[in-house]
Amino acid sequence: MEDPGKMLVGCSHPPALSDLDLIAVVDGEAPGDIVAHLRVCPFCAHRASEFATLQNMLRKQLYRVLCPSSDQLLALQHGWLDSSQTAQFENHVSSCPHCAADMRLLIDAGAIPATALPTPLRSLRRVVAELMMPRAISPLASAYGALRGAANSGQYAYRAENIQLMIDVERAVAHPGHMVLLGLLLPDDSIADRLNSTTASLLHNDTIISSTLLDELGNFVIEDIVPGDYSLSLRLPDREVVVEALSL
Repeated sequence: MEDPGKMLVGCSHPPALSDLDLIAVVDGEAPGDIVAHLRVCPFCAHRASEFATLQNMLRKQLYRVLCPSSDQLLALQHGWLDSSQTAQFENHVSSCPHCAADMRLLIDAGAIPATALPTPLRSLRRVVAELMMPRAISPLASAYGALRGAANSGQYAYRAENIQLMIDVERAVAHPGHMVLLGLLLPDDSIADRLNSTTASLLHNDTIISSTLLDELGNFVIEDIVPGDYSLSLRLPDREVVVEALSL
């Protein structure tokens, strides 16, 4: 079967987007006219997808390689480290927004008595996400947000009402034998400006294993996952989206 990319001979709406335009698309910083161009030009959309694939390959190799593990951050929060390690990790957390967000979650969780923690499935309307067939995934989806790339294994797309969820499961580079879950939530406009208040939690037998906040673009990462069977909960402002069966 002929590669579809080889049949795209040129931009259908000249001038073609420049490399800088395509980089802006991959980084989520492209203006509206460039995004509109991608929607009507298969050639430029294909090039944007190739850029996204390359960036994803680099990101998977380098993402948070120098960050402390979740166990080390927990030890830092409880004061279990020696003075040298404490100074090292505190310096890292002060300059790393990802680790700073993880520390805030640990501190907040430590301030709430265990008996007072709410069950993630009770306080919000619960919506079960349905797995989409590969052909239902938009060909432009890989050109936006942080979940990019074209790896055939470990990628899933779900739909829950008017929300699309994309998940990429990869082996952890810095922690052999563990997994990393990268997610991208694509909501409708009603909550798009409140994504950074959304929490993603990985659960095993209804027990929260790890939680993290989404960023303003809907990206989230859960690290140091031991392979096994889990469920995923995304607590949005108006509902909870649940992936009931997730084998990692």
